[in-house]
Amino acid sequence: MNGQDRLFQRKWGVFTHYLYGAPGGSAGEKLPDDDWNERVRRLDTERIARTLYDVGARYYFFTLMQV
Repeated sequence: MNGQDRLFQRKWGVFTHYLYGAPGGSAGEKLPDDDWNERVRRLDTERIARTLYDVGARYYFFTLMQV
C-alpha cells in the first residue's frame, strides 16, 4: 500500500504550514532568529495534539520553514 492509499483510507487530516517569513513582509523575508526561536518555544504541541484527537483527525502534516 502506498502513501496515497493510506491517506485515502484515513479519510481526512490536517496540514499546518509553519512559515519562517516575517509577518507583513515580502516573500522570502525572514524573521530575526530570536523572534523565530520564540515562536517555536511558544508552539503548544500538547494543545495541537489534543485538538487533533478531539476532532478525529487521522493524520497531521507539519511543514516547517517555508519561505
